[in-house]
Amino acid sequence: MAVRAIILAGGLGTRLREVVSDRPKAMSDVGGRPFLEILLRQLRQHTVFSVTIAVGYGGDYIRNHFGSGTGFGIDISYADDGPRLLGTGGAVARAISTLPGDRDSDPILVLNGDTYLEYELEPFLVSLKGSEERLVLAVVRVEDAARYGAVRVSADGAVVGFEEKGAQSGLINAGFYCARRETWSRVLSGPENFSLERDVLPTLVGRGLYAVECAGLFIDIGVPADYGRAKTLLRSLS
Repeated sequence: MAVRAIILAGGLGTRLREVVSDRPKAMSDVGGRPFLEILLRQLRQHTVFSVTIAVGYGGDYIRNHFGSGTGFGIDISYADDGPRLLGTGGAVARAISTLPGDRDSDPILVLNGDTYLEYELEPFLVSLKGSEERLVLAVVRVEDAARYGAVRVSADGAVVGFEEKGAQSGLINAGFYCARRETWSRVLSGPENFSLERDVLPTLVGRGLYAVECAGLFIDIGVPADYGRAKTLLRSLS
């Protein structure tokens, strides 16, 4: 069973622009290396050797650094959003359409290019062995979910709802997903520009949406304060 990954790295990064203005957000410097390089190294450690990077703003910057991935021990291809932003859902759909004709049952990971998450891959693959067509997302527990909104999960791991952003502790969506290719193709049918988080996931509650809780480090570098944390906490990984 071959596992592929798609990294979403096409966003404008407007909230981070005051401290990272000369490159795409996913290429922000952490210990002398781009943040995206840390994510690729992590995938390689989990024996994921085929990655498609969904690029948009600053796509040439990313291509020029990584190329085909030969120097990084991983096979890299690119899916370009083009001049029009597609949203996270549209970007995933575009990226999947560029993949070679693998078996529909093979799993595809999707992860945000501005988020670091410590995870074990096996629980996600095990969850896909359920009888339903599943999409499995990673969740992490935080003390303040105000920035993200909370995910409600039942005892058997099924996602039972999403809550609006508010100042409370709870589980949040960590921006890491796993589903079979056939499932991605089914749930991403729609307009060209749409959001995976807002337009797709809520419609899957009760229809095969499950969660795996990850207890390790989680950092979203999308705002300056957390980017500063990442430069300290991830220095040893760069």
